[in-house]
Amino acid sequence: MTDVLILAVVLAFFGLCVPYVALCDRIVGTASDLRGKDEDEAEAASGRKREARSGGEA
Repeated sequence: MTDVLILAVVLAFFGLCVPYVALCDRIVGTASDLRGKDEDEAEAASGRKREARSGGEA
């Protein structure tokens, strides 16, 4: 019976976390909104460079 109680508490906890995080994202914005597009593009370009160096070309 205790395991059912613990499972219910864990599910309730995550059930409350999901809307809380969604609310925070709505208020503050997502991480990509905070960083800016220039940094995202630079990060994507560096990822492509790493793939080319590691022999990603077949």
